[in-house]
Amino acid sequence: MAPADDGRSLRGIRNRARIAEAMFELIAEGTLVPTAEQIASRAQVSTRSVFRHYEDMDGLFAEIARRLRDETLPALETPAGPLVERIRTLVSNRARIFERIAHFKRAGETQRWRSPFLQQRHEALAAELRAALVLYLPELAEGGTHCIELADLLTSFEAWDRMRTLQGLEPGAAEAAIVSALRQLLQVD
Repeated sequence: MAPADDGRSLRGIRNRARIAEAMFELIAEGTLVPTAEQIASRAQVSTRSVFRHYEDMDGLFAEIARRLRDETLPALETPAGPLVERIRTLVSNRARIFERIAHFKRAGETQRWRSPFLQQRHEALAAELRAALVLYLPELAEGGTHCIELADLLTSFEAWDRMRTLQGLEPGAAEAAIVSALRQLLQVD
């Protein structure tokens, strides 16, 4: 490879990283569907570069999802101890993660219908959250399938987002409501 090709390759790698970072920042700030122009301006690249590096938007979505996952996974604690403490820890963990990913989930919803990657990620996240719920609160099985289904709904991002946006609850109030509902569901004092 000629030296000019090396420089071009390195510039391409840097531009791709800047474009991903720009998209990440714009969504984190609340721009749910950033335009190519907004991304290019933030990344300080041409609009053409945005399209060239991300002809397939799923590649960009995958980079953002990887970064979010790297940021949020360390925040998870494994609930331990008495049932009430496990409920509180589980809900607290989810609240922290849901607050962090809220703009990204909403942005994903605007694109999910046309993105195989986002469809797969949405289904995988729901399955991961459900598996963790059953693992950390095995008492749910005693209430039967309906108990697990209701707890899965109560602790979902969709329920969290509704409480935060449509119902206008602050994070602490939303968290307290979910803990209270789970305690009632599991008949814990």
